[in-house]
Amino acid sequence: MTNATKSSFLCKSSALPPSNLGLADVSYMGRKIKVAGDKEFPSWTTDFYEDNDMVNRKSFENWLSKISAHEANTGFIKPSDYYATVVLELLSHEDGAPVRTYTLINAFPTEVGEMALAYDSNDTIGEFSVTWEFNYWTVADIDI
Repeated sequence: MTNATKSSFLCKSSALPPSNLGLADVSYMGRKIKVAGDKEFPSWTTDFYEDNDMVNRKSFENWLSKISAHEANTGFIKPSDYYATVVLELLSHEDGAPVRTYTLINAFPTEVGEMALAYDSNDTIGEFSVTWEFNYWTVADIDI
């Protein structure tokens, strides 16, 4: 099983990606009016389960290290070297088939969240979150 396939399988939860429309104040006849400004795409978070081999967490930690290694303070120079396309499929409750697909363009992780470790949680599955940045998203409806 590849890391991407395993990540898809072990993704616990997410949300549809956010987008906001910024506002600009413009002076008009002695007062300020609001007009639509730039489109903004805030951070997006996903939650993952982890299994015994720690492949998911290792993959995300390695990705962050390649962007900016904390030991040597070096990393990729060009964003295209660490950008990825992330696909989020909204699945039908009836048969599990995709009904809508969001594609995050030029995405990369900016935070791999903590993962609790405790003796009294030996009957629970490890979990951690990943915070993403991306430049924009596209959406496609799937004909059923």
